[in-house]
Parts: sequence; C-alpha cells; structure tokens
Amino acid sequence: MRIMKSTRKMLYSVIGLSFLIVLNSCSTNNNAPVYDTGTGAASTTATPKQIALLLPLTGSMAGPGQAVRDGFMSSYYEAIQSGQINTKVRVYNTAQSANIDSLYEKAIQEGADCVVGPLEKDKVQRLARAPVPVTTVALNYLDQSSRAPVNFYQFGLSPLDEASQVAQYAHQQGQQSALIIAPAGQWGNGVVQAFRTQWQ
Repeated sequence: MRIMKSTRKMLYSVIGLSFLIVLNSCSTNNNAPVYDTGTGAASTTATPKQIALLLPLTGSMAGPGQAVRDGFMSSYYEAIQSGQINTKVRVYNTAQSANIDSLYEKAIQEGADCVVGPLEKDKVQRLARAPVPVTTVALNYLDQSSRAPVNFYQFGLSPLDEASQVAQYAHQQGQQSALIIAPAGQWGNGVVQAFRTQWQ
C-alpha cells in the first residue's frame, strides 16, 4: 500500500502527538517518585527503559508501518534531544515473523518493558488471546466480540472517526454538498454511514 506525501505527513503528526500518550501508557512501576504535573502529587510511575516497536516494514503493509515508525521515531528523537526521556527503542519487523507471539516474547526477552504494536489487525487479535506481561499498546482495534487482557491497550485511527471528521471539517469550510466514494461491502457502508450521520 502506497501512502501519498500529504497522508504520510498527517500520519507523522498524529503519531508524533500520540508518542507522549504512548509513553504515559507504558509507565512502569519502580521506587523512584515522579510527580504528576496535573496534581503535583507524587506517584511511583516512570517512563519505560525500553520500548519495542512492532511494525510491518516490508510487504503489503510496509507503507503504513514505515509511516508509523518514522513519526514515532521523529518524536522520540525530539524527546531525547530535549532531555524529556532516556528510553531506548528497538524496532521489530512483524512482516518477517509468521508468529507474533514469538516476536513479542523475543522483544520482552531483549529488555522491552513496553510494547507498541502490532499494526496488523490479525496480529492484534492473536496477541490479545494470551496474557500480556508488559504494557502493550496495539495500533489497531480488537473485534467487538474480543476482550482485551490486562496491560493491553488499543490505539488506532478508525475510518469511521475519520469519515465523521471529514464531514465536520467540510461543514466548517462552508461546503454544501459532498460526493462519497467508498468500497462496496460492510466496511465501506460503515464509513458512508458515519459520514452521513455527521453531515446531517
């Protein structure tokens, strides 16, 4: 899948903004007090020592995987340069591993105390079937019938949310009509309905 330059820049921005959310989600417990900037209260959470980034960097999902990696790493390097964090990041190519469970275990054995990914929906589903020992932020959503285990968080860009945002933006720009082009099927119908609901 090829990503246009403007879409890639937008993904960089979204992933860049989410970097701090991911770091907050990946907090690990230790004895060093850290102060919550909102309340000033001491807590026992700290940023992780090592984050494993599990993404498809080759194959059909390479475009989105590389965009997420580039946006994440850009924000990571900015945070390092400004002295905000001292966390290591290791990147793993999920497209080279048929078994997401063994890749996940390898990342943990190599020191990850927080995992970000996978991006592919089938691998997110597979990973959520077993307990996850460290904070894991999946970059896609589980099916509605699936239940997330403890330490498992879901973060993604829902096409339904995006369709609603496009309709809202078009209204803000004073647009009076719209043409919707969507794929046939349940997924496309859901996107069209989300757009129509917000448009009305």
